[in-house]
Amino acid sequence: MAIFEYRFSVSEVVSAFECEMHFYLKKKGFNVNFYYGSSNVGTLVHKVLDRFAKDFMEPSLFTAMVSTDNLSSLDKFIVEKLYSILYYEAKEAKNINKSHEHRKLNADFELAWKQLEAMAVYFLEYSLGRSSEEITNAFMYSEKHFELPIIDSVIISGKFDLLMKVQDSIKLIDYKTRSEDIENDIIQLTLYKLGIERSIKKSVTPSVLYISKSEVQEISFSDEEVEEVLKQIKLKVAEMIDCLEGKRKPIRMSEPKVCQYCSARKLKICSSKDQ
Repeated sequence: MAIFEYRFSVSEVVSAFECEMHFYLKKKGFNVNFYYGSSNVGTLVHKVLDRFAKDFMEPSLFTAMVSTDNLSSLDKFIVEKLYSILYYEAKEAKNINKSHEHRKLNADFELAWKQLEAMAVYFLEYSLGRSSEEITNAFMYSEKHFELPIIDSVIISGKFDLLMKVQDSIKLIDYKTRSEDIENDIIQLTLYKLGIERSIKKSVTPSVLYISKSEVQEISFSDEEVEEVLKQIKLKVAEMIDCLEGKRKPIRMSEPKVCQYCSARKLKICSSKDQ
């Protein structure tokens, strides 16, 4: 059995591409993170879509409540199901975050629902022309954890959003409630793809869904793109191991578009002009 000296999360690997110093400080025990604004909406949307997918995996629940032969019935089922889950999750969030302004939570609810309405259209379009059995069988896994050996002594861990059967292929889906960031997202999806393929022993197609208030934009990545990114990931991981072992210094990004969101920007080691 292989012994892995280092364990990195997918998000940590992505952060190494954004700023090596950020990655280095985090692995050395500093409490550093990237803050790109409120994550409440994204958390709500992810929780709702996870619960929604898992409910679809229960054939008895799905077939008892909707007829896929009736478009309006199917549309109503999807919309009402998403809304009921969102209502429950938002209520739980209010109970947990009692000190949080309810006005802010209500605004999060409204924005989350706009994005879920767009996802309702996505799921409806997917379901058209398919039987109840085909739909329930399509949802294979939701929020599943994986581990992936990437180079000697290093293993990567992560959790993907959704795995679906689409005709004769399997689609790996990652939800994004922010704007496009292809450069970083393909790193994440590459690791997801390889980790899941190792787990289920089948090929998958990685796709990211950018969910806005009005639509869902889907972008998929080819095997050639994934192969090229994998080379970059292995090189970056090897470089970060060298940093952790003192063989090289981590490079500080020093770009406003990255640094302004990083909690390490005020630390002396990061604000110093010395690299």
